[in-house]
Amino acid sequence: MRLNLDLAGRTFQKEGFPRLPIASLSRRQIVLMRAETAGFTVTASIDRAAMDYVALSEDRKSRARTETRYACAAGPAFEVASRP
Repeated sequence: MRLNLDLAGRTFQKEGFPRLPIASLSRRQIVLMRAETAGFTVTASIDRAAMDYVALSEDRKSRARTETRYACAAGPAFEVASRP
């Protein structure tokens, strides 16, 4: 997955998707999105110290958590085709 991060503008963009606001930003973590349903809480973030993309889900009833980490690599921004 490729992401463009604009920390000054507090936005991110996954390649092929529209630009979205960053949910929260700190020295430790960039929370890209947080969503809650009746059963789950899902968070996507960047761990700034480890440079990992972290996908975390938590079952709201049992509090069981699942976390997956993917190493990030800095690279050039991708071009986004404008839509008519």
